[in-house]
Amino acid sequence: MVSLLDTLNSMRERHDGGLMNFENKIRNTPLLVLDDLGAEYDHTFIQAKVDAIIAERYNRMKATIITSNLPPKDILDRYQLRIFDRLKSTNKLLVFSGPSLREYEE
Repeated sequence: MVSLLDTLNSMRERHDGGLMNFENKIRNTPLLVLDDLGAEYDHTFIQAKVDAIIAERYNRMKATIITSNLPPKDILDRYQLRIFDRLKSTNKLLVFSGPSLREYEE
């Protein structure tokens, strides 16, 4: 998610039509995997793009796999209610729990 949205953000500043072409690829690819939803910057443009991508893929009945470290409540708080409802109605929630495998010092 972070690199995808960084790419979208940098493309919007170019004004060369590349952003529209890139977004069309995202909207039309048969399967899109959005890894780590919620890790992206909390910015109005970014949230609008995430909402637009999910809504467009929902409307076109395109498969989307989403991974996130956020619990459903946090996704609901972060994104529009209609997007949360679309995700909830078209996806199966799989919860994996356990200790973090990341090494860190206390």
